[in-house]
Amino acid sequence: MSYTLSFVKMHGAGNDFIMIDGRTLPALNLSCAQIAALCHRQLGVGADGLIVIRHDPEVDFCMVYYNANGSEAEMCGNGARCAVAFAQRFGMVGDHCRFQTSAGVLIGRLVDREVSVSLPPWRDWRPDLKLEGSPHASHLHSRKSLRARPRRPGVGGPGDRRGGRERRPRLPRRRE
Repeated sequence: MSYTLSFVKMHGAGNDFIMIDGRTLPALNLSCAQIAALCHRQLGVGADGLIVIRHDPEVDFCMVYYNANGSEAEMCGNGARCAVAFAQRFGMVGDHCRFQTSAGVLIGRLVDREVSVSLPPWRDWRPDLKLEGSPHASHLHSRKSLRARPRRPGVGGPGDRRGGRERRPRLPRRRE
């Protein structure tokens, strides 16, 4: 069975999202595989995540966020900003709103076309937590390890003109 799914594509600070107004689709129940197919960059719409805006009687709206692989996540900061802009654009909220996420109730504001969102407080944060393989991993460093170290010639990265192992090919000059 196939059906038409209306959506809006939005981006915020380098991330892009598929936005769906779930208020008119209460029975919308996309599988992980369907969300991943929609978010696929080559074969689908292409996005970092999918956001469904739903009705919530206690706040202005509810934001449900899915990662590009189809798994549900508590929230995404840039996605939350897009959700506020989406809700304002479609007349759900004014310049100030309260909305529900899996991480809790957040507050959104629009001032001169700039969107800001309150973020939930840190929970269960441990500086010794190992996040190997995560693109969002952060590492604590001592002040000593942050001091600039002189680079040896010949061990630079791409484009290093001092004799690095990897060099960019020179392109011919453009003729005018």
